[in-house]
Amino acid sequence: MKILLFLLLIVLLIGTGCHPQKTEYKYDDTFIKDQDYQFDFCDIYTGKTIMQKGNSGYYFSLNNFLYFADESTMQVMPLCNQSDCLHDKETNTEKSAKCNAYLENSMLNSNFFCQDDKLFKFVDESYYEGNKLIVVNSVYETELDGTDSNKLFSLNRQIIRWMIHRGVIYYTTSENNVIEGYNLSTGKTHTVVDLDSLDLYMPYLENMTAYANKLYFFVNGYESEKEFNEFVNGKNNTAISNIFIYDIRDEKLTKITSKISRDGIVYQGFCDDCMLYSDANYNDNIKFLYALNQNGESEKLEYEFDSVYDLYCTDGNLKYIKSGKTPDELEKNIYKIYDKNNKYITTVDFPDGYANMLFLGDSKNLFYLQDTESQVCLYYIGKDDLEKGNVQMKQFFTAEN
Repeated sequence: MKILLFLLLIVLLIGTGCHPQKTEYKYDDTFIKDQDYQFDFCDIYTGKTIMQKGNSGYYFSLNNFLYFADESTMQVMPLCNQSDCLHDKETNTEKSAKCNAYLENSMLNSNFFCQDDKLFKFVDESYYEGNKLIVVNSVYETELDGTDSNKLFSLNRQIIRWMIHRGVIYYTTSENNVIEGYNLSTGKTHTVVDLDSLDLYMPYLENMTAYANKLYFFVNGYESEKEFNEFVNGKNNTAISNIFIYDIRDEKLTKITSKISRDGIVYQGFCDDCMLYSDANYNDNIKFLYALNQNGESEKLEYEFDSVYDLYCTDGNLKYIKSGKTPDELEKNIYKIYDKNNKYITTVDFPDGYANMLFLGDSKNLFYLQDTESQVCLYYIGKDDLEKGNVQMKQFFTAEN
């Protein structure tokens, strides 16, 4: 009897404690914290991500290093626990590359993401055999403190753009126009969308994002080879802008295109479980705002743009409007802030630079990156202060370029 009980105990331990528990992902038609893509921590216009929200603070990647900012104090430290490491103060490049916080610069939309109490990091492990470059791009999973690094997968292709959403890493590579998905639970890869099958000539993925059970791919392209050649030869044929919506449950793909111009469709963020987008005709100075709900139904909203070049975004509570009568006027980093009822609150004049980014952040803070020739700076503004019209822009990180 004792032997049988002992064997039963072993079986129970093997079935419970000796294997990692798989995350059970929910598939509600709304945003789910810790398992969904953090769309509000992407630059609202380029989709580039340098920041992510963790359990007790913010992670950000700048100048080859990954940092953590404590949410209560906003004090910053490199994400490395090596006691003898100089981190970002190291002048020897070989030594600095051995820092746990080191991340190579890349042209990707992001070199890391945070989800489900884990960090997911992109690492370029390419090398030369003689004069031949052997491309190896890998994605690693680590704990939130940067320890226990585990390689998930490697490709002999260059990853161009990637994101993580509801337990799947979605990515594109340099070798084809296919969006693939790596399932964290099964370790298997599958084809999500083949851009070459979208009835567009020279299709190009501008951006991608995700919300609830939908993936959103922003794809530009031409109607035909003839039309593209006319563009190359100087004819003013702008590419056709499209938003393709992919349902991760039934794998159904739907499309939104402009009703009034070729390139009028523009993503404007998410609000109340809807994707916001605008449809514009820049020649006739017409621009409308729409909300696409989770059932695939679009509703035209009662919002009037002052100018066809206005840039609109919202965090679901506050609205941020960057106005300009011409594209050149949008170079100014000035935003007017409104509440949900379109009541004007205040104006924020962000510091100038040549490559600036705005991150709508969480319910607590708004973030802004100022990038100049000499330095890069990160600022935050408390949302509670902003709602009261009190703009207290605080710098919490700076580094030389």
